[in-house]
Amino acid sequence: MDIKNFQPRSYQENISKTNLQFNTLVVLPTGLGKTKTAILTTIERLKLFPNSQILFLTPTKPLAAQIQKEYIESTTIQEDLITLFTGEVAPNKREQISKESKIIVSTPQTIANDIINSRINLENVSLLILDEAHRCVKDYDYTWICEQYN
Repeated sequence: MDIKNFQPRSYQENISKTNLQFNTLVVLPTGLGKTKTAILTTIERLKLFPNSQILFLTPTKPLAAQIQKEYIESTTIQEDLITLFTGEVAPNKREQISKESKIIVSTPQTIANDIINSRINLENVSLLILDEAHRCVKDYDYTWICEQYN
């Protein structure tokens, strides 16, 4: 597993190293590479814990699809191991796919429903990424999922 098609900037590498040691809140202006920094952290985390999964939550379906595409284009991880979960994927199918995925990109509502209904388990998740973190205060699903992850 490695990155491809981009050269990390030094500040992204430094942030990623910090991400591996601590729970962090990354605040950067639009266009400066927060998602690429998350991808860097993802790769390093999967190298440290190869049997684990990464859960990347983002508030909207279009943004989730965009992030899944960015993972596919920016990593050497097999495309079928980078999955997109939205309410459009049947719950029983999400349950099966989640067991085979390395990276799950989803909306918080979908994951919250799957946790509540015991279709997905966070025990194997070694990295939780919350996109648009400023919504965590207002969004019950983000807050609730964070509590389940701890």
